[in-house]
Amino acid sequence: MTAYTRIFIPLQDEEAQQILAAYLAAGDFDAFENLSDGLVAFIPTTQFDNLFLKTALENFGIIESDCVFENIAPQNWNAVWESNFEPIYVNKVCAVRAPFHAPMEVEIDIIIEPKMSFGTGHHATTFMMMEYMTEHDFAQKKVLDFGSGTGILAILASKLGATHVMAIDNEDWAVENCRENCERNGVNNVTTVLGEKEKVIGTFDVVLANINRHIILASFDVIQQCLLPGGDIFISGILNQDEIEMQTLFDENGFRFINKKQKDNWSAMHFIKK
Repeated sequence: MTAYTRIFIPLQDEEAQQILAAYLAAGDFDAFENLSDGLVAFIPTTQFDNLFLKTALENFGIIESDCVFENIAPQNWNAVWESNFEPIYVNKVCAVRAPFHAPMEVEIDIIIEPKMSFGTGHHATTFMMMEYMTEHDFAQKKVLDFGSGTGILAILASKLGATHVMAIDNEDWAVENCRENCERNGVNNVTTVLGEKEKVIGTFDVVLANINRHIILASFDVIQQCLLPGGDIFISGILNQDEIEMQTLFDENGFRFINKKQKDNWSAMHFIKK
């Protein structure tokens, strides 16, 4: 079990909280709680970088001494998660539930146990990606899930008819969690890969990138190369204010913008490679 550091950051503006959370997520913070009087951020204690936090706070005019730090002893995070997890529905086609929930009466019933990984469908970014996917034809497609987390998008792609899915993540526990969730859902055409963009091999009809702006920018060369002409890419994990930057990046590099979704200050976007 993992010990965590909990940090209360006095920042009342809701949009500013979302922006700061996006910055912190790029530095190993993996859970957030939005309160009326501030943002609460969680990070595994062994991964906490004081200088990274200080720099991020300075961008919002916050000094570190105004924050409240609390060390949280190792505990059963699955038990905490189970007490708060409720099933979700996506476009009346797909449902996501925990192993302890009864089967859902939908076309696609996905079981997810996240452990320490990101992706249950509850966060706006994942939910929008799943909306896109249930509106798109995946039959006989080869798919790359770049930043797979729990494997929820890879599993959905498989159940929507994809012939093969490569699910890549740079955290070993996420890769193991993805494998477990694939097995839990009877999915056997997902290849899990541990690593960064250099581990992406082959070409794909569809790329799913539910990550963040920084990783999209840093990995764009590989994303561009591995997607086949006429292929679709769905991106999320970007803030509303970063839409123009993302659209300009894709427009200037041989992609056609299709449309976008917005939810809770987050955006998801669909492009096709020309």
